[in-house]
Amino acid sequence: MWQVYKCWKCHQNATDLVDPDSGAGILLNGNDAGLGDSGLIFPPNLTNSAQGLGCWTDQQIETADPARHGSGGRRALPADACLGTAATTPGRPMDAGTAQEIIDYIRSLQASNKVVTDTTCPAADSGSDAAPTARPDAGGQ
Repeated sequence: MWQVYKCWKCHQNATDLVDPDSGAGILLNGNDAGLGDSGLIFPPNLTNSAQGLGCWTDQQIETADPARHGSGGRRALPADACLGTAATTPGRPMDAGTAQEIIDYIRSLQASNKVVTDTTCPAADSGSDAAPTARPDAGGQ
């Protein structure tokens, strides 16, 4: 979670203290400061709260893997390419057992009510005609 996938690098503010050697300080409570020069990407709260993944089933979290499709069949953000991408890094692509371990870890984190700005997607992305939609916990849209 913290050595291979490094989810904390995006899914919490850079000012949150993390010790990369021990994994201490992982919150995954979302990044409301945004990423990149465009300032359009706001990695969401992944904690087990209504503002995060608390309303998601384990299956929805697993299928939100960006290498597949987001929850409800929508396309996940291409910028979050950590989970299912084929790479030479150990743990990629992610197998079902590892995915369940990640889900269990996320469920163990302290829930955070932090609300993160919705990411604004570019007008067109490479090859996908699926329009982005709200997260399942955002009013059922």
